[in-house]
Amino acid sequence: MHIIPLKYKEGTFRAEEIRYFRGESIYLQYPDCGILYRYIVPKYEREVLIYADSLNDNPFVTVTYDSNGIIKYMELYRNNSKELMYINFHDYEHAKETIYQYSCYWGDRISEKIIERKEKVSRLFIDYMYDYDLLDFSVNAYTPEDVQKVIEHCNYTGAEDNTCVYCHDNDITPDIKTLRIMLFCIDYKFCDELYEFAMSVMIQRIKENTDKIDKSEDFKFIAEEQIF
Repeated sequence: MHIIPLKYKEGTFRAEEIRYFRGESIYLQYPDCGILYRYIVPKYEREVLIYADSLNDNPFVTVTYDSNGIIKYMELYRNNSKELMYINFHDYEHAKETIYQYSCYWGDRISEKIIERKEKVSRLFIDYMYDYDLLDFSVNAYTPEDVQKVIEHCNYTGAEDNTCVYCHDNDITPDIKTLRIMLFCIDYKFCDELYEFAMSVMIQRIKENTDKIDKSEDFKFIAEEQIF
């Protein structure tokens, strides 16, 4: 177990290097059964699970503190990449602004990836959902040829506007792990509100960028929350 004090000293440190254990801390446990790390979010008492994967290659955690020695965030390094593990939001407004910046960035980045395909687009689908520990947001664009195939192979009216009948091998997604952690690190009563806020910002950014896409005459932009 790593003990991560909420107040230490300025800088970024590997979790195992920290040897100061007085005061309020995060107790970073690493149980088995498919879970790489487990901890409880300070103040809000929410349990966060970081799941293992088959490629975990000597993972390690770093902790960053600000100039006053207050914890800013924890990051997990594994598989030659890093991911957010914890973020210390000062208050609701700080959380909302951070989520806003995240959503703007990913809305624009997803739009760029669609534009880079340089294909005529007939349907652009956005599917999203949130159920406490399960969070998803995916986007895909389909050509007139894709739409025609669906019309020919499905025997009901409106099939071409149903995301479920299309192939989703090329879905474009944001860094959903980061948003999941951010939603865990806020007061539970704000989770649904800030989830909906993130979805609305990303969707609106993508919708605004459709002006840069080569669209067919029957183009439709369809954003739907999936209910499970």
